[in-house]
Amino acid sequence: MRIALFGGSFDPPHLGHLTVANVVERQKITDEVWFVPCANHPFAKYMSPAKNRLDMLELLRNKHTIYTYELEKATPSYSLETLEHAVKEFPQHSFVWLIGSDQVGVFHKWYRYEELLKKFTVLVYPRENHPVDMLLPGMQAVKDCPIISVASTEVRNAVHHRQSIEKFVTKEIAEYIKKNRLYV
Repeated sequence: MRIALFGGSFDPPHLGHLTVANVVERQKITDEVWFVPCANHPFAKYMSPAKNRLDMLELLRNKHTIYTYELEKATPSYSLETLEHAVKEFPQHSFVWLIGSDQVGVFHKWYRYEELLKKFTVLVYPRENHPVDMLLPGMQAVKDCPIISVASTEVRNAVHHRQSIEKFVTKEIAEYIKKNRLYV
């Protein structure tokens, strides 16, 4: 199978994440999409505890697999290393990395990004206000798909300001956030 690894902090996972995974599979760009929550962000980004993010991802994932390799290691999460590990762990499959178009402009800051692009395809899904242009060699745009406008930052800000998040996340995730007092 051809599998897209969809990495992120998923803090919280939202309906946009699910749409991306569903579209990539529905268009048969890959056979499956696996969510890859990171544990230690290489750019020292603050994240909610991994347990909370994993619990919420379980509520969102539908039929998609959650690949927990990055949560199980103590070092920062690097996409290239995760891809290389997946190839070793599942040699019967081929892997690509899936990002939002908001990452294209900063992709040159990623760990060993040139090597990543030589060894693996990077699928780029369009995000609002981030056109899918100026792609680097080795990147492939996802086309004919809904543009994703929601971001986890927007969800966290809405919770912090006591605004409704029902249009951004599933009912179960909204309840989980409230019950665990996340983002307040």
